Amino acid sequence: MNVVDMVEIETCNLRPMENLVNLVRDMPRQDPRFALFLGAGASWSSGIPTAENLVAQWKRQLFLSKTGRSRWWPHYKSDLKNWDESYKECCREWEAVYGRQPSEYSLLFSHFFPDVDARQGFIENFCSNCEPGPGYIYLASLENAGYFKTFLTTNFDDLIHDALYRYGGAKPIVCAFDSQVASVRLVGPRPKVLKLHGDFLYNNIRAVSSEVGRLDSNMQDKLEATCKNYGLIVIGYGGQDQSVMAPIRTMLHNQECLKHGIHWCIFSPNRRKSEKKGQSARELEGSEKKKATLSIPRELYRLWESYMDKFHLYEVDSFDQLMAALYQGCRCSPPEDLARPQEKALYARLRDGIENADQTWRLTPDFLRLLASFRAATADPPPPGVVLLDEADQSHREGLAKLEEKNLDEAERLLEESKKKSTQALNMVGKESLTPSQKVRALRRRAGSTSSLADVLVRRQGEGARPPGGEEIGRAALKDVQMALEIDQGLGQPADLKGHRINLWFNGLVAHAQILYFAGHLSEDAVRESLEWLDHLMNDDIHADEHTAFLMEELGGEALLAELQKIAEKANPEGSPT
Repeated sequence: MNVVDMVEIETCNLRPMENLVNLVRDMPRQDPRFALFLGAGASWSSGIPTAENLVAQWKRQLFLSKTGRSRWWPHYKSDLKNWDESYKECCREWEAVYGRQPSEYSLLFSHFFPDVDARQGFIENFCSNCEPGPGYIYLASLENAGYFKTFLTTNFDDLIHDALYRYGGAKPIVCAFDSQVASVRLVGPRPKVLKLHGDFLYNNIRAVSSEVGRLDSNMQDKLEATCKNYGLIVIGYGGQDQSVMAPIRTMLHNQECLKHGIHWCIFSPNRRKSEKKGQSARELEGSEKKKATLSIPRELYRLWESYMDKFHLYEVDSFDQLMAALYQGCRCSPPEDLARPQEKALYARLRDGIENADQTWRLTPDFLRLLASFRAATADPPPPGVVLLDEADQSHREGLAKLEEKNLDEAERLLEESKKKSTQALNMVGKESLTPSQKVRALRRRAGSTSSLADVLVRRQGEGARPPGGEEIGRAALKDVQMALEIDQGLGQPADLKGHRINLWFNGLVAHAQILYFAGHLSEDAVRESLEWLDHLMNDDIHADEHTAFLMEELGGEALLAELQKIAEKANPEGSPT
């Protein structure tokens, strides 16, 4: 197995995202100079895990299995690091069976899903129920405006096609087969999508060593032809696939290729932290930014050092944020079908897709305003209950923002308003009554707003305070979670409620944590329920670590995890490492 060699680079050496926005904005419309190259990081906010997410989950499963432990706890991260030599021995044994693999992802994928059909089914399970997220909506607008017409991707999903066709009204030409791509003309008005590693709908996906050693000849020829006509803007791609990196190295050396350069975007947690604090990119040019570093693959670093005139690195927050910045910088308009969605239920589809990917809480104020304009543009207004739920969501998000700002009065008002509107929606009767799925959504929202009110209560009294009424708030939130999960269970846990289900498990754990905080103990039933919900969350391929970190920040969250671990280990003593 090839271990990716990483190198630290100071972020002050990376170009700011604003430079890339200006570069795209200043080129002639309808005469694009760049093709977009999207990797797995572009699909993450649409509910599809990255290779990094999957590797972390698979290593965790392997660690638990080999050490005889029944469930994952946060402090096992240090144990997992100490287990590294045993893990490497496992990898060596597997490579004797599966052959040498180009990456950890490829090796683990081969081990957990040893045949083509199993891998196909695993990938199809993720891709078939996802909907384009915010970044793809902005991308559809950029394509409509003429800034991009050619898209390359190593992803198996159909998010580019769906965004362009469903939301942008375009009819993209999609090529996932080597035999198809030879006949595709890169010029012409219709957008082109070249899927370098295949499509999840067909049995031609490339995910492991024997499949991604090199691109098929016609696909490689089309990649090279693209790079003769365009520069590349690379987003969400780690550069660990030699079938793509080998031709890129060759083309960088060729004076006839990539005349507009490669503009490689590096996702940066430093930028996310600074933006959360409200700092501009210019302000970051001070000492804080100079001290910040990022880890990037050494191969990218070497290309950057060797071809500084052609190979440029940019620090960006995420795919969604970059697309939003391009959309705003290029002064694009919303996709026409979304701005006037009279004949299509696009607004509801978009909103439900974002909720199902568990991304609602990440939406920026600008995108929320865009969503509100889409809702207002519908010819037939949504049912009153749905309008109330949308308004409850808005009040909840605004309430959390005020809580973060420590504006407790305004936070309490907005969270109470969210609760009130959720309750009004739940109380509607007759033809206006909510569907079962909508009831799940309403109960989830009311539970979240109720739990947040406990935070307001404690913050008013000061850290460590246990004012009266807190336990009752926790129990009210817990009741809503239990009711919603019961409805979801009765519906057969449909795929389109996945995002709500994940949030309900999290909200339920928060409610139990609050009850523990205020009452000082949990019942046996509460412990069993909490352990069940925690297991569900830890099996989520995308947000497992994130949810645990968030839970530990919640009122009583750290104490809840400690209590659950103590009880679980007492009931089922952990085995010794093997």
